[in-house]
Amino acid sequence: MLAIGTIYGGSVLILGVSDLLLAHAIRPAAFGSYQYVRLLLPLMVISGLLGLDQVMARLTPGSAARTVPWLAMLPRCTGVSLLLGGAAAAASVLAVDLAWPGALCLILGAPTLVVSEFSAGYLRARGKYLIAAFIQQGYRLLLGSVVIGSLALASSLEGVYPLFILLSAATFSLIGLRWASGDLAPGNGLSASQTKAIRKTGLWFAVILIGLGGMDWIDQAAIARQFGSFGPAGEYAALKVYLSFPFVALVSVVGFRLLPEVAKQSHQLSHARLWRIQLAIFAVAVVIAGALLIGYHIHPQFLPVRASFTVLMGLAATGVARFLSLVPGAVVGGLGSRYVLKIYALGGVLVLLAEAMTVSIGARHLPALELGMVALVVATWVRCGMSMVLASLS
Repeated sequence: MLAIGTIYGGSVLILGVSDLLLAHAIRPAAFGSYQYVRLLLPLMVISGLLGLDQVMARLTPGSAARTVPWLAMLPRCTGVSLLLGGAAAAASVLAVDLAWPGALCLILGAPTLVVSEFSAGYLRARGKYLIAAFIQQGYRLLLGSVVIGSLALASSLEGVYPLFILLSAATFSLIGLRWASGDLAPGNGLSASQTKAIRKTGLWFAVILIGLGGMDWIDQAAIARQFGSFGPAGEYAALKVYLSFPFVALVSVVGFRLLPEVAKQSHQLSHARLWRIQLAIFAVAVVIAGALLIGYHIHPQFLPVRASFTVLMGLAATGVARFLSLVPGAVVGGLGSRYVLKIYALGGVLVLLAEAMTVSIGARHLPALELGMVALVVATWVRCGMSMVLASLS
């Protein structure tokens, strides 16, 4: 478990550090384009897989997974993701003038990442957790490492950074497919009822994941669209990375260990204890947010973006909301009934709609940084409140 946690934590750390350094090294427009592609790509992958990678381990754990013809489902997943990636690339070129490296990454990166995520899901089902974690997170580790290693040439490479995403994804899709295909055994296929159960369960997981991932893409896409340039979107993305990355890293690493612990101690987790835990997390989150704000003012040269106190406080508050959602999210995921999980999934879609409506209304009145901040505050705090309510019902 320690090795797996190190892989997850290391991937978040390296990718986050690379984002911070890249935001400082290249023009805001180039960074905005890179972040736009990097955050949109997972949504295409999730839509292509439709939760199949999530349900493998839940429906066919252990040796039973070997005899299920999972690879027969892979062409459909890659085909759907290819179509979605192509549609997203075409729409992005028309709507926000996305350059060809970013468009190419969306078209080819979506099916490529589907292969690695699919392979990781199968290997998790087989109980090969370490190699599954390596394949799933490996492209992030490689991408972050390549970006950091290329910073000396950042100014001359800034237009092709999205291609680094594609190359990193391709590397680990090949590794993943090699490991997964070599482990499969002949199977007798799936019955109609089994196929229906897999697709139905996977769909709900896909909706949850799209709700989580879409929240961080809509605000940046809206800024690029509204202001006709990736420049304002890049400035906003740099601030968001700085003020949100520490919380995202903590949620990723702590959450990896928290979910099984919550499941083990379900009988001890009363509502009163849950609120005490939330108060302690809130205190820690406020301290971290305060340290980040102080650091921003002490070293203003670190980020080439100046923002108002309101924007800084708002983005810091989104990090606090992410941290506060950690335990309730683990409770819902570990203990929630199917009814609660469905509400959680549909609630995530409503959060995205609320964020999109906020952007639509605020676009007429707010500058770029304020627009993104307000939209993200609405999304993160509505999701946090929803998680708390559903955790109380679990």
